[in-house]
Amino acid sequence: MSISPRRGVTARAAIPLLLCISIALTGCSSLNSMFGGNSSEDALAKLKWDYSEKGVHVNWTASADLNVSGGDPHSLLLTVLQMPEPNVFRQAAASSQGLSALLSAATLPTGFTSMQRIFIQPGKRGDTWLPRAEGTQYVAVIAGYYSLDTARVTRLYRVGADVDSKGLFVKTRTAEPLPLDITLELGSDGLLGGTSAPAEAPSVDKPTAGEVALDGNASTPQEQSIPRAPTP
Repeated sequence: MSISPRRGVTARAAIPLLLCISIALTGCSSLNSMFGGNSSEDALAKLKWDYSEKGVHVNWTASADLNVSGGDPHSLLLTVLQMPEPNVFRQAAASSQGLSALLSAATLPTGFTSMQRIFIQPGKRGDTWLPRAEGTQYVAVIAGYYSLDTARVTRLYRVGADVDSKGLFVKTRTAEPLPLDITLELGSDGLLGGTSAPAEAPSVDKPTAGEVALDGNASTPQEQSIPRAPTP
């Protein structure tokens, strides 16, 4: 007795099943959206940079010979500036006159969302939490050394964000800014260490927290976006 026809029927019956599986795998994002879910990209596009009471954490250590002048160490003021985009600070930090104007500003300069100052003494260390103002996406620090060289007395950082997902089958995602951690080591005539990476506009990409370049050069490997698979 031949069984070829039965095998043919089985093969034909499997084709619709395989097609259904293929559609389910390739169209999971569409189905998720159809049932009220959203993607990570959707969540990031609606990201709100709200106020946070403890949104910026500054941990600092000052050397015993901090801000040396005339052979003696001196205290200094660390100015912390917050802003929605980095170019407002880059322009001001392009000259020592611009840095001096920010350090001595009695009121909040135009284009910034917040300005705070931390008093630093030689040989001391501290741990300071600052509120993150609404709209803040970047934070800059200026150390008030006697010699105001931009590369040695400034740092620029980007606030990161995270995407939270809820739901077993239908995924609902929300994005929110993360607290920014800044660690500073203040030497005799400038800030020590630090890395440089670019400050690209966040758009719908997931912002990665960390130091960014004052000159706006191309991405370093540490700051480049990591490709993500389509979200179901």
